[in-house]
Parts: sequence; structure tokens; C-alpha cells
Amino acid sequence: MMHQFRKKMIVISIINHILIEDLVFLEKYRHIYIYSTIVPNKIKMQIGRRHFIEYLDSFLIVLPEDYASQSVIWEDFYTYYGDLYENMIDINNNITCIKKLYSYIQQNISMTSMTKILDYGCGSGLSINIKSNCNMIGYEPNDKMRRQAVEKGMVVLDSEQLYSLSNDYIDAVFSSHVFHMGIKDNDIKILNKIIRHDGIIVANFYKNINCLVVNNAFIRNGFCVKKIIGFDERFGSVYEYRKKR
Repeated sequence: MMHQFRKKMIVISIINHILIEDLVFLEKYRHIYIYSTIVPNKIKMQIGRRHFIEYLDSFLIVLPEDYASQSVIWEDFYTYYGDLYENMIDINNNITCIKKLYSYIQQNISMTSMTKILDYGCGSGLSINIKSNCNMIGYEPNDKMRRQAVEKGMVVLDSEQLYSLSNDYIDAVFSSHVFHMGIKDNDIKILNKIIRHDGIIVANFYKNINCLVVNNAFIRNGFCVKKIIGFDERFGSVYEYRKKR
């Protein structure tokens, strides 16, 4: 992994009154305030461990309790840093996670060259590395990251295109390191519409963040939820979602 920030850590928040010594304000971007510090451990102690997560080795994300507000942070974060995405992540680790999620789908549905698999939140298009004879489709709402995926040769939908898919169009969905950042109720309703009746969704949660709130949202929108046992702990919690019969 390449570390862009080396000696400093970036602190991201949606509030502008973090008045802590050694925390330097850099700029406001849309809804988020961006700070830096060279003494991250001191800052962590003062913020309080319950209220932040360490992310990609270079960030402290200060999370509000409200799930919708968290979604705003993540959306703005990736809009701002989207061009640097592959320089910030462990690419091999992410590809391994994608392959494991995809393999789980292979083991649980019948697949042919006509099978349509949706990579929900495909980011920069790392799932292009999967060797598959099925029809792989990406969905990415972030313009910067969608552009990177398209440049890799991936077919990628934006939000309008996702919402316009016909009923039962998709056979299965996987989502790698996405659901913890917030999936809106409307998107869950769309997934319920476009996935076939016996289709499957499988997703992991980074550091187990927001498992309960997301799983409850899926249950509320007509899905059964099951935790999948046996995945490597580095990928967090992994869940399977199926339509209620």
C-alpha cells in the first residue's frame, strides 16, 4: 500500500468546531471539514475512541451517530479522494475480498454465460480482475471512480441507469467494502426489484461497522439476512441477503 500522507494523518468530520491543539484545519469540501495532525494518537485520545474509525492507515473519520450523516461523510470523502483511491488501498487485499465474495456466489447459484452479476459500488473497477464467463456489470455513483472502472474496460452503471433496470434483471450481487459506508433504503428497494426471486446478495462490512442498521434496513425492505461463517477476519463481517419468499 502506498501512503500518501506519510508523517501526518488526515481527520475528516462534518463538524467545524473540533477545537483541539495539534489539529490543523486544511479546508472545507462540500459537507466535510478536513484537518491534519502529526500526533494522531493524542488526537484519538481527545476525540474519544467511540467516535472515530481509522481508515486506510492515513485517515481518522469522525463518525456521527446518525447513519444518514455518516453516508454524507463517505460520499464527500470519496468524491474528494476518488482519484487517489488505488494509491490509498491495499489493492491485492481488495481483489482477494472480491474474489471470495464472487466465489460464494458461484457456490450458491447456477451460473452460465448469460448470468448477470452486479458489483454494487465497484469503485475503480477492481472486479475486472475476476476470471469469469458470466456477464459482469458494475454500479458506481461516484463519477471519478466510475471513470476509472470504465477505463479498465468494465461496463459500469450510474445511479440513473441502475434505477432503470427491469424487474428480475440481475441474478446476483456482491459488494466489497461498501455497505459500512451507507446504502440508502431506496437502493435496497431497487435491489429487491432488479434481482431475481432466487437471487443472492453477498457483502462484507469493513471492521463490522453498521452491520445492524444495514441488516435491519434489508429486513425492512423484504430480505432475509444470514451471517456467513468462515471468511477471513480481515474482511470484517460478511452477510448473505435473499428475497423473502
